[in-house]
Amino acid sequence: MIEESDYSGIDRLTHRIAFSNRAIQLTAADIESVLFRSRFHHLPVEKPIFICSLPRAGTTLLLELLTKSPELASHTYRDMPFVMAPVLWASFSGRFRVRSDPKERAHGDGMQIDFDSPEAFEEVLWRAFWPKKFKGSTIQPWSEGESVRGFKEFFKTHIKKVIHVRSHGETNPTRYVSKNNANIARVGFLKRLFPNCHVVVPVRRPVDQALSLHRQHLRFLERHNLDAFSLTYMRDLGHLEFGKLHQPIGFPGMDGIMDRFSPDGLDYWVGYWRIAFQDLLDRAGEVTFVSYEDLCRGGPAGLGVLAEALGLDPVPLAEEAGDRLRAPKEYDVEAEALDSENLNEALEMYDRLAALSVV
Repeated sequence: MIEESDYSGIDRLTHRIAFSNRAIQLTAADIESVLFRSRFHHLPVEKPIFICSLPRAGTTLLLELLTKSPELASHTYRDMPFVMAPVLWASFSGRFRVRSDPKERAHGDGMQIDFDSPEAFEEVLWRAFWPKKFKGSTIQPWSEGESVRGFKEFFKTHIKKVIHVRSHGETNPTRYVSKNNANIARVGFLKRLFPNCHVVVPVRRPVDQALSLHRQHLRFLERHNLDAFSLTYMRDLGHLEFGKLHQPIGFPGMDGIMDRFSPDGLDYWVGYWRIAFQDLLDRAGEVTFVSYEDLCRGGPAGLGVLAEALGLDPVPLAEEAGDRLRAPKEYDVEAEALDSENLNEALEMYDRLAALSVV
């Protein structure tokens, strides 16, 4: 199984069973912890890496590059649909394991994926433990003092399971890496759970990123109108960034953006960018900022610098960069067509964020 468009009838039935009730995923995780505990309970959880940002900032590219490091393990498409029980599902589905040719993902952005591509599935856990935060028009941010009984141990055990299931042959990763854009809503909480973790936040020029966000929103509006299962698939995985499912994170000031602008217009996405990154800028001491533009232009050398900042061996990552990193395209937009105050504040904020980039 890769994306919803690849699902056969049996695949869709399996997906619906797996996500029909959060208790099914949690029960599968509990069964897995009993049956296979000896395989992963001894593994340490050291310096996990959480990649997050607003979408369209290069988070998927960064995840793909970092998972080239033999030190890191991540969710892949093979973990679907029993995302919370990757060891149990791998033991069952392994007998049916097949290879697939890379294909372009649903975003239509040229990113090629196959069964073994890393992907963002971690949000399933957060939605299972905090369903009420997703009930309103926005996703409510997590405070550092959030407490849900059992989540810390559940999450730590889940990380161990992912590390274990990605270990085979000569590849035995020791650290976890995830891409979960919604983690920008819980930076302080993550640092409390894992004091030695790295929260990596790519930053892209606000107009370019807003344009890409706007285009994807319109693209998925159309997709969701044409394919009901696409809507179900993305909702189940917590991919609420675009289309009919769009649910922004309720950072301070987001209500004002929603009152002034519509997601169908570019000003909304510039405003969302500004509000989200203001919150992240206020947490500058807790995150590792990465300029998307500088990383792309820097190529292997820039990736090597990031690797060292994350405590990774830079050599394998620099070797894997190849032609994946190249100068990004910049878009021309008539500034007069945008709200000037909104845009100017975003541009000023971008300069401050870029100056904090480790690359």
